[in-house]
Amino acid sequence: MTRVFRWSAPVRWARGWWPDSNPLRRRVDRLKAAIALCLLVAFLAGAPLLGLLAGRAAYQGGLASQRTEQADWHPVTAVLLVRSPVQRTIRGTGIGTPVRARWTAPDGRVCTGLVHAPPGARAGSTLPIWVTSAGRLASRPLQAFQVADQADLAGIGAAAGFGVVLLIGGIEAGRWLDRRWRAACGGNWRAAAPRSTSRR
Repeated sequence: MTRVFRWSAPVRWARGWWPDSNPLRRRVDRLKAAIALCLLVAFLAGAPLLGLLAGRAAYQGGLASQRTEQADWHPVTAVLLVRSPVQRTIRGTGIGTPVRARWTAPDGRVCTGLVHAPPGARAGSTLPIWVTSAGRLASRPLQAFQVADQADLAGIGAAAGFGVVLLIGGIEAGRWLDRRWRAACGGNWRAAAPRSTSRR
């Protein structure tokens, strides 16, 4: 049996925030509705702009890092000095381990170090690696899609963070208004209590 979604609860919630001429509506309710509207407008106006600025800054930073890496990191060929062992996992698949290899740095120096080789690779086999100008091992420079992904994540994160800040601010403002309203009601009841007692 298909469950029918009932719109009564969301409608009642929306009516509770919608400003109207209902005489039973408290002033604090109208203030909450005004705050919620202002926060919504601020999010719709600020989140896209903030996300765009954060994404653009991240993209520019990623391009700068990419240019630096491409200028200083170089592809070379490493020669394995020992056989790469094979470690068996529970499912029987092999995973490689770092093994000692030799390569020639861009400045001509011969370097040795540990590289991650395929499982079971024999001594003397070669594999491509990236090194710095001094011959130290490095990762592959950032690719264009990685720079774009970083920019997208930065933009989405900035917009989402802005929304969270506004949401927390709205919740705290609503709680503060409720406390003020309860305090005012308590004061009115205390002020009215002697008069009501004296009439009896």
